[in-house]
Amino acid sequence: EIVCLDYSVVWSDFECLSMTEQVHPVRTLRQHVLGIILILAVTLTWVGSSILTQAIFGSRDYDKPFALTFFNTSMFTVYLLGFIFNSSWRQMVSSKSDSPPDPKENPFAHTEHPKFTLSQVSILALQFAPIWALANLFFNLGLRWTSIASSSIISTLSALFTLILGTIYGVERFTLLKVIAVFLNVAGVVIVTFQDVSKSGGESMLGDFMCVLAACMYAIYTTFLKFNVPSDESLSMFMLFGLVGIFTMTGMIPLLILLHFLKIETIQAPDSGTLGMILLNAFVGTVLSDYLWARSVLLTTPLIATLAISVSIPLSICADVLLKGVHFSVVYVLGLVLVLIGFALANIGEVPSSDHNIENQ
Repeated sequence: EIVCLDYSVVWSDFECLSMTEQVHPVRTLRQHVLGIILILAVTLTWVGSSILTQAIFGSRDYDKPFALTFFNTSMFTVYLLGFIFNSSWRQMVSSKSDSPPDPKENPFAHTEHPKFTLSQVSILALQFAPIWALANLFFNLGLRWTSIASSSIISTLSALFTLILGTIYGVERFTLLKVIAVFLNVAGVVIVTFQDVSKSGGESMLGDFMCVLAACMYAIYTTFLKFNVPSDESLSMFMLFGLVGIFTMTGMIPLLILLHFLKIETIQAPDSGTLGMILLNAFVGTVLSDYLWARSVLLTTPLIATLAISVSIPLSICADVLLKGVHFSVVYVLGLVLVLIGFALANIGEVPSSDHNIENQ
């Protein structure tokens, strides 16, 4: 007797693991806690990825941030295996949209659990891809010139941009507590940046500026995702990121060729050891972490997800102290404390009450 394994069922079960908490349109306490857990997992992968990135630029002598961004992006394409293992994905290729999206507004804002068609997911991925690629590139450039701790602290500046954008697009509630939280966050970032400039000079300042740009792009794509995808039952995150990978990779190939001919960054194949580190960094620091990040945004709020980057700061400081022997001043630590207090205050105003959850359930 021949036993056949239905891979579409296996793949669907795998995807269901990411959607079991999204049964109700109203965010519950359990969903919020799950989102925070995912964010904590993301911070661990980000710190590990930052350590690997600096090692690739430094000890491995592969100082090519554009190429590293290209490798990171390429790994997203593994999600496109869903078209092989999931029959429902293949059915979407031949299906047609009954209601094409209006480009002037969010076509899914007023429906409970809309299902995206393949063309709608593709359009979303095409819009999302350059935002993600720029965020990743600016962060890699930042790590080239500044410390892991400083890059992590400055990245929390995305909370300010997220609050502004989230309020404009209606995915964040503007409250006094959030304003105070963001103000403390920005104050802490300013203190850390000035400490970096006074200690390391212009090169560190350039790295800090790249991290500010990365924070801005993170805020844009976080708000963009929350605005366009009100529920992760609407589409497969695996499909979205797989398409983001193929679009970004395709767009970066001519850019890398241009940079090579301009001698800004020459194309060079890494040795086997460096290639192993690059692939590990791409899978853990990009493929896994960005998927968990997107899930955490939908389970919490964009502001919570961006402020939660501050959780990675103590880990980043430990990494700099243990691996590089870096010492931090009292003023620098004060900036760190302000950032962490800002994250705590933002969460106080966002945790759903148990009574409200029971009523809605």
